[in-house]
Amino acid sequence: MPHAYVSLAPLLPALGLTGPLDWAAEFGRAAPVDLEIGSGNGEYLVQRARAAPERNVVGLELLWGRVKKPLRKIGLAGVPNARVLYGDAHLALDRLIPPASLACAYALFPCPWPSSETDRRRLFGHAFLRLLNSRLAPDGTVFVVTDDRPYHDWVLAQVPGTGFRATTRLVGPDHATKFERKWHAGGQTAFHRIDLVKREHLALPLKEATPMRTHLVARFDPARLAMRDAHADDVRVRMKGFLFDPLQAVG
Repeated sequence: MPHAYVSLAPLLPALGLTGPLDWAAEFGRAAPVDLEIGSGNGEYLVQRARAAPERNVVGLELLWGRVKKPLRKIGLAGVPNARVLYGDAHLALDRLIPPASLACAYALFPCPWPSSETDRRRLFGHAFLRLLNSRLAPDGTVFVVTDDRPYHDWVLAQVPGTGFRATTRLVGPDHATKFERKWHAGGQTAFHRIDLVKREHLALPLKEATPMRTHLVARFDPARLAMRDAHADDVRVRMKGFLFDPLQAVG
């Protein structure tokens, strides 16, 4: 059975980072940085990295189950200019991505959360766009592609006061993503694209990250964590997952 990912080398775990990202140090060069918000299975991320080797491309994903697929595609494709940032978009922009350090940000078919009760879960609201503006370089750009016209209209309504100028257009199935193929197979041939160009810089400084303590052990035995005092309740251990890099034999 093939490994879910080839190597963890392209992985940037948000909760393991204690300070702002240094893109030049991470990629070993100074180059424009493109951020894909919600990289899905990594198809478009790798496609973009291959098509523009002069740029650095970072995919941002919230769930570990979705992080493994772009990691695998990056490893198999051997693209040195691609990374996967594992964490929440708000946290990453608030605490890790330096101001004016991104050339471009984009999202392909973000979940529209169509119920009015889930509006708060939608990305690209007014506050998020202001934060994104602050992390873009002068003349930086954002584009969003969606199959959902109400979501398209909602995003446009968030733009005033965010420092962006917005234009919209219909596009075809140009991005070769899983969701795009799904909608296209269902008969949808045109999708809504929103392009935002930064026209005014909004200065929002990085928030200070809370450092996390990391404990390394040569051997882990869960049985030794058994509570000696049945009434003790000040220790909790919860295993969220295990990462193993087969190339470096590091867990």
